[in-house]
Amino acid sequence: MYFHFRMTKTAAPQIDFLVDSSFEDILTNPILDIAARVWAEDRYEAFRVCYRSMRLIDDLVDDRQATGKPVTEAELAGYRQRLDNWLEGMRRKEPDDGFTAELLRITDSFLIPLWPWERLCRAMLYELSREEFPSFLSFLRYTEGAAIAPAAIFMHLCGLRQIRGKTEPPVYDIRQAARPLAVFSYLVHIMRDFQKDMAAGLNYFPRQLLDRFNLTVPELREMAAGEKPDRRLRGLF
Repeated sequence: MYFHFRMTKTAAPQIDFLVDSSFEDILTNPILDIAARVWAEDRYEAFRVCYRSMRLIDDLVDDRQATGKPVTEAELAGYRQRLDNWLEGMRRKEPDDGFTAELLRITDSFLIPLWPWERLCRAMLYELSREEFPSFLSFLRYTEGAAIAPAAIFMHLCGLRQIRGKTEPPVYDIRQAARPLAVFSYLVHIMRDFQKDMAAGLNYFPRQLLDRFNLTVPELREMAAGEKPDRRLRGLF
């Protein structure tokens, strides 16, 4: 894990970002990185810091899910408190570590709203609280935080304007602009990472679709582990 939870003197659990984490180690979507490299250095650095902050939160949940053990109510409450504490520090502009201070500097300088992080945290807590997505609609709601929120930051940075020496936000709705590309990319990544995710105990296929193609999660794991896929898996994809 690239960050962990620590306790302060006030016993309030907080997120501790490790600023020496390698950006290349956590970059799992090189397409965005390739696109962002055409920007000026300061805008590209803003992308790197924002992406890192979101990637680390996402990895926290993936690492917990990969244990294969059910998340207890006490654990879920702990994760919720920790993420809420971190978000509240962002709202109050009271960082608890150097990385969050840098993130706040960037969100202020580039006029980046906080809602993408709020939606990401909400999606991650939802993922911890469920064993599966009951329907494709529930999965799409999850992507609002897991996929659309990070992409919205990218779209925000794409649309920033300099007018008479002043930074102005995009003229378009960054959430609406990000949605189709983000959902499409997320679906492609789920299919691309099918074997890796199944090996890690992660399943993003909704129960509604599994039932439609008469598939079970254990069968998906067998196919991912080397069992020859059949028409049902092709139909699911």
